[in-house]
Amino acid sequence: MLAIVHKSTRTIRAIVEDQAAAKLHGLKGYILIDLPEGCHDKRLVLDASGTALSECLEPHWAALRAERCARLLASDPAMLTDHPLFGRSEVSAYRRALRSLPANTTDPRHPDWPEKPAGL
Repeated sequence: MLAIVHKSTRTIRAIVEDQAAAKLHGLKGYILIDLPEGCHDKRLVLDASGTALSECLEPHWAALRAERCARLLASDPAMLTDHPLFGRSEVSAYRRALRSLPANTTDPRHPDWPEKPAGL
């Protein structure tokens, strides 16, 4: 994988499979740098040599999404009409917060998990 990196800011504009795909993006003011294996994270910042200044966060995002899904699954029974917590606004708010967690998180290594309602 190649990163199309802005020459002055060293931020990644796009990630592409090969040089042919990179040319479709237009390279004026940009350079191509090989990315670490398995990293497709556009939030990565690179130095002049192409070394990552920040850690590839993609595995952390995957872990966050997996944990979020597990917490949603664990709260699914509360959505059944015969569950004692059915219809409670704090359960709905908890599930809403879990669903929006990736969009509201800047660092997946330190997510701000919503408070789990009592009895759940």
